[in-house]
Amino acid sequence: MPQRALVLSGQGQGRNATFKRWGLKRLPVYGQPRGQAFFFLADVGSNLTTLARLVREATAAIGAIA
Repeated sequence: MPQRALVLSGQGQGRNATFKRWGLKRLPVYGQPRGQAFFFLADVGSNLTTLARLVREATAAIGAIA
């Protein structure tokens, strides 16, 4: 079961919780097109941090096996 804990570590927090933690509760831009572009970039950043976390966990798991 320890591997399952690694997989589920980030699933309890959603997109809104991530943005709130980053201080993005209010949009720093005005207008729908700018807001959409801003959230697109914030989503890309969120996905990249998730990818980095998954790579770290996979690297640690490979190191534990070897």
